[in-house]
Amino acid sequence: MKCKKCGSDVPSDSKFCSACGDNLQNQNVSDSETTQEKDTLNKQNENDYNQSPKEVNNINEQPKNKNIFKIVISVCLVVITIVVIISAIGVNSGMSEEISTVKNGHFFDYPEEDGYTTIGTAFENYFDNTKWYYFVSDDGFDVVEFEGTFSYYDKDTSCCLQFKLYDDNHFEAYALEFNGVPQSKFMKNTLIDEVMEDARYIYDY
Repeated sequence: MKCKKCGSDVPSDSKFCSACGDNLQNQNVSDSETTQEKDTLNKQNENDYNQSPKEVNNINEQPKNKNIFKIVISVCLVVITIVVIISAIGVNSGMSEEISTVKNGHFFDYPEEDGYTTIGTAFENYFDNTKWYYFVSDDGFDVVEFEGTFSYYDKDTSCCLQFKLYDDNHFEAYALEFNGVPQSKFMKNTLIDEVMEDARYIYDY
């Protein structure tokens, strides 16, 4: 055998090199450790190479699954938003029967044959920022509430007029407020007269 340090030929049963005196047993141990390390690395590489297709696919599919999850969440949010909007529209549509009764109706003193338009057209012509609501009062009556703004004595004023509905589809304007302050029956009648006269011969078609 040869000494790893100096390259001299030495007997195979020698413990030390006769030329340089190096410990031959240590050389054999180092060779053994190096061989074991190589074997370990080779086994690891072999295991990685022999990894099952399923495991490889799982690794490759992780980013794809994350993207799919994000897309699903985004779609769900969009669907929820659409459902909420449709639900809100549906609620308003459910109330629109009572509101439509008032908006499409006429006051007895302002009939269509005399050139007066509907209540809805007249009020939305006269007021700004108009809104219509429906609710049931504490005493069980169906109530349609109108809100709008107008100029009253050169000041922007909020108007709230409530209509009480009856079972025969008749209704009456019975409560008026300006900026939250209740107004008299005379003021209510005066306002209605001005609103309807201002919209006379204005038709909703």
